Amino acid sequence: MAYASSAAASIAGLSLLLLSVMPPTGLDSAYVQWGWRIPFFIGGLLGIVLFFYYRRNVEEAPAFEAAQTTGSPLRELLGGRHRRALAQVFILMTGAWLLTNIAAAVLPATLKADVGLPDRTVSIVLLISSVVCVGSFVGCAVLSQRIGRRRFYIAFGIVAAIFASTCYALLTTLNADDHVLPTLLAVGVQISTISLYGPIAAYLTERFPAAIRATGYGVGYSLALVIPAFYAFYISGLATIVGNALAPVVLIVLGGALVAVDGALGPETRDVDMTAHQVPDTAS
Repeated sequence: MAYASSAAASIAGLSLLLLSVMPPTGLDSAYVQWGWRIPFFIGGLLGIVLFFYYRRNVEEAPAFEAAQTTGSPLRELLGGRHRRALAQVFILMTGAWLLTNIAAAVLPATLKADVGLPDRTVSIVLLISSVVCVGSFVGCAVLSQRIGRRRFYIAFGIVAAIFASTCYALLTTLNADDHVLPTLLAVGVQISTISLYGPIAAYLTERFPAAIRATGYGVGYSLALVIPAFYAFYISGLATIVGNALAPVVLIVLGGALVAVDGALGPETRDVDMTAHQVPDTAS
């Protein structure tokens, strides 16, 4: 999943280029009127290219082709014996998406509004943190292979809840006079939140048998987007209790707790037999 950070770094680099070429000097500036659409246009074209590439060149896994289906994969996933695995994946991914939304959507706004960094500097900070996360994604994947997926997500959730929340809280106390410390703290936040996606593809693949693997992965990964998608409303409500600056910190702690607790409730999937019909659901 290191490609996700590579993509984020590319987006940050493109945004930096656009801001340099067409500075957002006002509502009538080129960037505000239409320039911000350029990354979306490029992304859409690349998506179409990848769609046709995968359709022509990527074959189904032999285990999936050989799997015996017993009906609708979705029906078996939701109502069959795999619903517990889906629920466990759903909760873990809910925590993961909460962490992702804070790191990817709220953090840039904090750097600009609370810290006071200009747009170009924010893009540079995000570019640096995304490049660093390319390595942390790979490192987390390797670590999970050595210590096991279950232990990895327990530990990562705890680190996110403590370290990422601390970095974020400290970040809100800074000002624009210092660019180095905000950059270091922003890198700390992103490494200790979104790096959990390093082994996520392997983990979700290992959680379901071949016959429903694609459905389990897709539903568990995507359905969990729904609850965290309302993060702006959660932050607005929490702000009345803890203030605007600390509201995202609460969601980081919650996201980390969900990842850690649900990781503990799930089974160890490292080295699982991918051709087996049933992945054990008991924690070990």
